[in-house]
Parts: sequence; structure tokens; C-alpha cells
Amino acid sequence: MVALIKSKMQMEPKVLQKSAAALLEQASDCFELAKTQRELSESQHDAALHQEQNADKQATIAASQHRDASQLAAKADELDALGESLIENAAQIAGETVVVPRGK
Repeated sequence: MVALIKSKMQMEPKVLQKSAAALLEQASDCFELAKTQRELSESQHDAALHQEQNADKQATIAASQHRDASQLAAKADELDALGESLIENAAQIAGETVVVPRGK
């Protein structure tokens, strides 16, 4: 019985050392995974920043297109008014009050 207890006592330190070594290896794996995830996180943040910058540029372009469209609409209104005026002038020159159909 004493030999069995002695044998168990000698095995325990070896088992404990193996357990500790396994835990240290798992800790090392955790640190490696954390490092990889941090690197991926940084890459994802960089990609998100780039997308935000592109979105800002697109918003600026869209605002410019809206301004340009509004200016075109205003010019179209001016041309409509000019066309109406030209029709009135033509009618006065011809001495008639003929209604000329518009090209709409």
C-alpha cells in the first residue's frame, strides 16, 4: 500500500506539470487568436473609414447634381417664358392674335 501511495505521489507532479503545460499552450493559442482578431479588426476599421470617405464624396457629388438639376429647371422655365414672349411678339407683328400651339 505504501508503494502505491508513493507511486501516486510521484505521478501527481508529472500530471500537474502536463496539465500546466497544456494550459500554457492553450493560453498561447488564445493570445495568437486575439492578435489575429485585432489585426482583422484594424483592417475592418480601415475599410469602414474608406467607405465613409467614399460615401462623403458621393454625397458631395449628389448635392452638386441636385444643384445642377435645379439650375437646368430654372433655365427651362426661362426658355418657356422666352418662347411664350416670342409667340406674343410674332402674333403682334403678324397683326393677328393667333394662338400658336406650343411644342409640349
